[in-house]
Amino acid sequence: MIKLKCVNKFYGSTQVLKDINLSISAGEFVILLGKSGSGKSTLLNMIGLIDEPNSGEYYFKDKNLYKLNKEEKSAFRSMNFGFIFQRYNLMPSSSVLDNVILSALYAKKNKEESIKRAKELLNNLELAEHINKKAAHLSGGQQQRVSVARALINKASFILADEPTGALDSLNGIKLMEILKELNEKEGVGVILVTHDETLCKYASRVIKMKDGNIISDEILKEKSKVEFKKTEEKPSTFKDKFIASSSFFLQNVSLALNNLITHKMRSFLTMLGLIIATASVISTIALGNGGKADVLAEISFLGNNQIIVHKGARDGDRNTERLRDLKLSDLELIKKLDYVKDVGIESSFPGAYVTYKDKEINVGATGVFANFLEINNKQMLEGRFFNDDEEAQAKNICVLSQSVKETLFKNNEDPIGKIIYLKGKPLKVIGVIKKDNQDRDFDIKVYLPNNTLSKKFDGRRDIRQIIVLVKDGVDSTFAESNLKQVLEVKKGENSIRTFNLDAIKKTIEKTAQKLSLLIFGVAFIAMIVGGIGVMNIMLVVVKERTKEIGIKLAIGASPSYISTGFLIEAVVLCSVAAILGVLFSLAIIFTINNLNFIDINMMIDYKAILLGFFSSVIVGLFFGYFPAKSASKLIPAQALSDE
Repeated sequence: MIKLKCVNKFYGSTQVLKDINLSISAGEFVILLGKSGSGKSTLLNMIGLIDEPNSGEYYFKDKNLYKLNKEEKSAFRSMNFGFIFQRYNLMPSSSVLDNVILSALYAKKNKEESIKRAKELLNNLELAEHINKKAAHLSGGQQQRVSVARALINKASFILADEPTGALDSLNGIKLMEILKELNEKEGVGVILVTHDETLCKYASRVIKMKDGNIISDEILKEKSKVEFKKTEEKPSTFKDKFIASSSFFLQNVSLALNNLITHKMRSFLTMLGLIIATASVISTIALGNGGKADVLAEISFLGNNQIIVHKGARDGDRNTERLRDLKLSDLELIKKLDYVKDVGIESSFPGAYVTYKDKEINVGATGVFANFLEINNKQMLEGRFFNDDEEAQAKNICVLSQSVKETLFKNNEDPIGKIIYLKGKPLKVIGVIKKDNQDRDFDIKVYLPNNTLSKKFDGRRDIRQIIVLVKDGVDSTFAESNLKQVLEVKKGENSIRTFNLDAIKKTIEKTAQKLSLLIFGVAFIAMIVGGIGVMNIMLVVVKERTKEIGIKLAIGASPSYISTGFLIEAVVLCSVAAILGVLFSLAIIFTINNLNFIDINMMIDYKAILLGFFSSVIVGLFFGYFPAKSASKLIPAQALSDE
């Protein structure tokens, strides 16, 4: 079954195997005998595919194994060879049962059937009562028997044993050899055993002596087992079997990662600190930006998002403004005829006005408006009413106060409705109070009166200072503004007016906020990269610390992709925990700032930002965990096993 041709192996400049030619039949019990350094363990590693030769060929049933890739070699090793090591090489923190079925899971076999077989093997090896104990809690002889069960779980054709009695007392050594002899004689399992103890040769059917990397003798002691080993036909692994095996593998690595976090608390925390801060920064700064954007947009929205405001003059402070033709009522009639216009209003200010009531005098902004002022500006009455079109046309001496004026002029909850106030010495009857909305400030000190009243009885001006155009819903405000300006300039001349499109300003602010959020995320992502480098460094340390564990897993059938995936899972778990802590930290910051009364800052939680921060951290884990994971998967099993 096994044939090696001209196999050579060098470690540096030292040749440890020299043109080895060897054939081993099925069912043989072969002992490789020799002193330390003779090359016997290296030869066993070549047979078990856990080490690579520098040259030569290796056939198993006429199949050239050295032409297989690493993944194929792992699968072949898992199904055909079972390893027993001198130092047992069990997973000390895992249970006896988990240790035995591990290689079956790597082979993606049916978990339930593997557990059943493992229990049968452990019962035959007198370990049934220890099945749920951790491997570290067993004696040396018991641990070695667990390794025998692990070697047999996949029904291997050959047991490869490297100094299996070296760490056992004489009694347990004899028990182990009897077990191997029974397996060979009763079940036809081939055994290839490495030892320097000549007393063990009595169990073998063939003894091969080695010295300085050469086979110096090959002696048949007795006939090999007449029992033919028959590998039981197993059902092919179903999708369910593979899914369960993969799930078990995933959960095992998640558990291992969490256990490492707990075991190395300070190291893990310092590793995660950069990612915690970066994740919290992404979420907190976006929340701060959203809060600021919302405040600014709220300031604009109280004027109405679909308003266009028209002034005369090309720009503020234009020297030619006074020489330009004023806005007239005829301009209003022209604007009203445009298809996209819903309504039109005006505001004519009367600066430097004083209002007197009893012995109280305050400076106010007197503003002449139409009766549609409330609808256009989305205002509501606190009490009383607003004037109507007839009262505006008749220039009635009436007015409506802002809530701030009412609270300043009328103390002790005095009802202002029906009271007479004096604007520049002229009486006005108060008929209503406009409710202060969230965007108004305490300095919103205004008195609203009919525009005709203001122009005829106070300042004598017939022109209009400001036109407010309310655009219909669904109309593009940018188009409406451009067309409106074009229409008015045809009538009044080029550069005769200027417009303010509040909806366009809102969109500009939103775009700016988005760009700012992107910039903030970019800065925070740089911090994540720095944190990711820390993760990569610590994962490289973890790979170094667990080199022997990796060697054990590779030897019992784990493929390189399994190893790399396992370390990637650990890196992602580490980054996920960091991301969760970062999210919690950011929520604590947002909650604290929003509840500090002396800080006028509003932070708005953005759940998209939370997901962005979390998954960015996970992606960083994948990216920076790849190199350590790849490094782990490239380890040669034999070299990894020798690491202490």
